Amino acid sequence: MVRRVYVDNGSSVNIMYEHYLRELPLDIQRYLKSATAAVVGFTVQSVWPKGKILLPFTLEDYRGNIRKTILTEFIVVQAPSPYNILLGRTGMWKLQAVSSTVHGLLKLPTEEGVAIVQNTTTGPPERSHIVQPEQAEPMEEEGIYLDTLSWALADMIGIPRSIIEHHLNINSSCVPVKQKKRIMAKERNEIVNKEVEALVKFGVMRAMQLPKCISNPVLVKKANGTMRMCVEFINFNKACPKDTCPLQEIE
Repeated sequence: MVRRVYVDNGSSVNIMYEHYLRELPLDIQRYLKSATAAVVGFTVQSVWPKGKILLPFTLEDYRGNIRKTILTEFIVVQAPSPYNILLGRTGMWKLQAVSSTVHGLLKLPTEEGVAIVQNTTTGPPERSHIVQPEQAEPMEEEGIYLDTLSWALADMIGIPRSIIEHHLNINSSCVPVKQKKRIMAKERNEIVNKEVEALVKFGVMRAMQLPKCISNPVLVKKANGTMRMCVEFINFNKACPKDTCPLQEIE
């Protein structure tokens, strides 16, 4: 019996974590084959899997009288996770299952009728919560070093230009544009000034004398009611040639 299976409709593959594979009998582990492609989305970068394995996967009704088995492929990855298996879209499609995260249920058709699989955990996973960056505190989770993330402007120390440098591909025939200053309401102007002062203080922005290009700041209201300061890059977008080879969908 497999415990701690996470259903992820956003994943294009089924994942088996290496720590669980090592718990399986050796006669099952020998079916592990070499991987042919990297997996994107784990630890914020591409991860080369340990391999792939084709195994029967069975889901049982919570009443214990109905079950369904499919033969599906799992990608084995070495990554910290509180789960043993991540069931993605391919597995859900083979099971013809429908999930409800609100009710913690999974329904799938079988020859004996509709099977219902219940979530046995009490409440949502601890790492599935939302916090504001200025209120966030480093979370303690074994195997994950969250102190490497930027939780505030002071943490954004930057990257030396000798390592990486960004370049804007601007059409040379375009003329620099200076947008006219837009008048904001007093409360909005105070938000912009406060944000700019913080960005300048920590070196994210710096003052320039007689700039050739000027864009106005724009305040966008977030879902939690606070304001996010953005910059209007309409003129920059018009000056940059369109990318004829856009990125594919990344899972």
